[in-house]
Amino acid sequence: MFFKFVINFQNMKTLISTLKLFLLVSLVLCSKLTFGADYYWVGGSGNWNDYSNHWATSSGGNLFHSSPPSNIDNVWFDNNSLSNGDSIILDSNIVHHCYNFNFNCGGGTYFIRSTGFNSDLEIWSDVTIADSLIWYD
Repeated sequence: MFFKFVINFQNMKTLISTLKLFLLVSLVLCSKLTFGADYYWVGGSGNWNDYSNHWATSSGGNLFHSSPPSNIDNVWFDNNSLSNGDSIILDSNIVHHCYNFNFNCGGGTYFIRSTGFNSDLEIWSDVTIADSLIWYD
């Protein structure tokens, strides 16, 4: 018995190109979903989405992120973040995101407040909040 296999090389090239593209996209998405960044609030009171003035790459740092935190990023508020009475403002009509939320500022009272309709904060994993934080609308 004899079998004849015919390979269409044009279709094979297309299949290989498609598989390469799929693999590349999968790797990019998996690395983005797996590795979030650490965002450190600095500069006192301000809007959550004002990343170029408030979301630093290190505690007390002056190198800033190029976008606000996303649902894979960790946010940190520490003693280098705020002064007594400062507020973090959640802008209107924006859903704000983070993966882990860690608020550990001592020695004062601090506020997170909403400026209007649909200004939610979605935290996708762990929350650590000191008693010094007050949330209000």
